[in-house]
Amino acid sequence: MKKLPFLLLTAGLIASLACDRMLNQRRKTSYVPWQEGLTLIFENFEDPSMTPEQRLQERIQRRVSTSKETPNGRRVTITETTLKSNGSMDYWSKDGSWVVMQGDTPLIAMLPEGFPNSTDHWEYRRADGSKVPAYSFQIIGRGALQNPDLKLPDDFDRIGVWVEMTLAGGSKYRFFYLPDIGEEESWIFKNGQWALADRLISRGFTDAPPVKTDANKP
Repeated sequence: MKKLPFLLLTAGLIASLACDRMLNQRRKTSYVPWQEGLTLIFENFEDPSMTPEQRLQERIQRRVSTSKETPNGRRVTITETTLKSNGSMDYWSKDGSWVVMQGDTPLIAMLPEGFPNSTDHWEYRRADGSKVPAYSFQIIGRGALQNPDLKLPDDFDRIGVWVEMTLAGGSKYRFFYLPDIGEEESWIFKNGQWALADRLISRGFTDAPPVKTDANKP
């Protein structure tokens, strides 16, 4: 049997390693806003009677004010600001999850670990033993960004995931999640049809973003 030339073996090894890196990167795609300094501005479309000037007044700015890696995941604090109010919320992210926190206590997993490949359905139940989940989530499927006014880098991944959330009282919402952004838009089901609630209109950084490597992604 003939031996393969050394250069051919080396080329095959390099190609194999490159393929492994690509697969690893794909597995690590995170649909959450994890980069410190990331600033997202949303416009409210829920009330169709609002004028453009009124919508301008109702815009919401969400900024990743802190993002700290720990051995067990990443803790992210998001500051939300409008012309009328401001506040902040803490989240926990591990392997693609996005969990609302109250202090050090996890409250609701908006996205589960391994999202979107680990499961297509998850629930949150209150501790009172209720048979009906307070929140239930269902992956609807993947889709392309349908927001031509949103300016993103040319190499930005515009394929996202749709998730439907149903509350115990029957209210339904749909969220479109993009890599490294999280929620890009949300819809609410009312009067027998889906209506746009809010949509991302601007993405940028108030601080220089961290270097994007596998090591510092959630």
